[in-house]
Amino acid sequence: MTYKQMNGGDDDHGRLGELTSGVQARARDRQEPDGAVPLPRGVRHDLKNLLTIILGHADALLAELPTDHLARADANAVLEAAQRAAELLGGPLFPHVADKGAKAETCCCTVLVVDDEAPIRSLIRRALSNRGCKIVEASSSEAALVEAASYDGRIDIAIVDFMMPGLNGLDLALQIERTYPSMRTLYISAASDSVGIVSLLRRAPERVLLKPFTAEQLVDRVGTLVSMPH
Repeated sequence: MTYKQMNGGDDDHGRLGELTSGVQARARDRQEPDGAVPLPRGVRHDLKNLLTIILGHADALLAELPTDHLARADANAVLEAAQRAAELLGGPLFPHVADKGAKAETCCCTVLVVDDEAPIRSLIRRALSNRGCKIVEASSSEAALVEAASYDGRIDIAIVDFMMPGLNGLDLALQIERTYPSMRTLYISAASDSVGIVSLLRRAPERVLLKPFTAEQLVDRVGTLVSMPH
């Protein structure tokens, strides 16, 4: 018996080819209209959070490194790879910041940061504290209410993850704004297709920053909110 006969011969190879082609065709059919990789919603949410961390820290590193520093090439490589990954997830295309050297203007305001992901809070704290902002952190909506109630001073901006366990970001902001009526809220979210985020994007797009985002985009958006008239 020949090796080909022992292993099914040409017919099996043909069926294998047909099966492979069918799988590839079905995979192409499942592609979303914007070219995003079809993944479960929870996986996409987690990947967007991870990309926010990667993009944000790479962007912050580029802002701090001298323009002639050898490590800028490595930071750029990380940033560009993360940008490509964001595109595959159907995320927004980010501006190229490889040649950016100067820091944005300082912002003398107090920012309440509420996100249940510690690395996200760390990224926001680093990006904004480098611009002169005072940061108050909370890992949950409940903790944010405690921090807001006990804070001795004015909270100018709240950066709130829109979807968290327990009280959601919108309801949290509404409660805090009773104590700080002049506070502006920036909602960050990986759930670009949620009803609440879609509604906010229609009514007040400047108050929404979709994940993944860069440190530069975060700083620019906070600056926009601070400069808006009350």
